[in-house]
Amino acid sequence: MQWLVLTIVLAMLAPVFGRRWLDRRSEPPPPLDPDIESMPPVPIGDELDLHGVSPHEIEAVVDAFIGEACTQRRRRVKIVHGKGIGVLRRRVRALLARDPRVEAWHDAATPGSGLGATVVHLRDTALAGPSTPD
Repeated sequence: MQWLVLTIVLAMLAPVFGRRWLDRRSEPPPPLDPDIESMPPVPIGDELDLHGVSPHEIEAVVDAFIGEACTQRRRRVKIVHGKGIGVLRRRVRALLARDPRVEAWHDAATPGSGLGATVVHLRDTALAGPSTPD
């Protein structure tokens, strides 16, 4: 009975929102903007807030953030992922575990952050940048 009611409601909404609205849940995510590579670098702070970042972009955003932090010779940065049920926190920490530039990480101790943010300590060798041949 519930499926019948849902089907009728969706059928009534289709003319209002269009058929595309009903089929949206099965569409793949849109491709990244190809001009993003040609954009000038944006200076970063010591904190990355992942609220509003699409799940399929998390890995690229975290990797770029860590890379830029190393370029700017930062020793410690913070990634805000939110508290929720911990899915994004586990995903971010799995990325950090595989990254050779990361020395350690822990929960943020600042009031209000706690489990909602991770403090990342970067290795000294990652901060040194590429070595130049003599």
